[in-house]
Amino acid sequence: MARLIIIGAGGHGKVIADTASYTKQWSEIVFLDNRYTRGLSQVSMWPVIGHSEDYRSLLRPMDAILIGIGSNIVREKILSELLVQNLNVPNIIHPTAYVSSTATIGTGTVVFAQAAINVDAQIGIGCIINTSASVDHDCILDNFCHISPGAHLAGGTKVGPRSWLGVGSVTKQLVEIGHDCVIGAGAAVVQNVYNETIVMGVPARLKS
Repeated sequence: MARLIIIGAGGHGKVIADTASYTKQWSEIVFLDNRYTRGLSQVSMWPVIGHSEDYRSLLRPMDAILIGIGSNIVREKILSELLVQNLNVPNIIHPTAYVSSTATIGTGTVVFAQAAINVDAQIGIGCIINTSASVDHDCILDNFCHISPGAHLAGGTKVGPRSWLGVGSVTKQLVEIGHDCVIGAGAAVVQNVYNETIVMGVPARLKS
């Protein structure tokens, strides 16, 4: 089996590595991280073998590579570079997650333990569906969204590119969230959210 290289050895990267280990698709999992040049050589049980940009020299023909960075903007930048090069960028889905057979998931997306993606949901490129989050029927998530642990999207919710839904947040059915939005932890989104907006609270309102 091939090796998985993860760019970014922070907390999010570690969860990707742990999730990937449960899929048993890779014989080895390693990290690249900019802190390598400052002496970082190990994160939990996984080795750090180089700087983030070293993938160009370290990537072998059968290797897969994925971005382990939580920032939607940074993840978009790096993953877009990888995709232009036609590299092997997988999806990683924890064995305990539920993904409907009619759902679609874009390249480079991760789905963590106990998450659920329901019938006819559409998930874009480079998204994060975090631990115990749920994306219900007919939801549409554009590229590079992050649905945080325990967040729940009711049916038909639409989320624009690079938007971030915080831990434990929820949406009403058919709500639309624009691009580059931040939904605060525990917020309840019951009406549409405009582009580049931060909302918080129950019900969710503009951050003052």
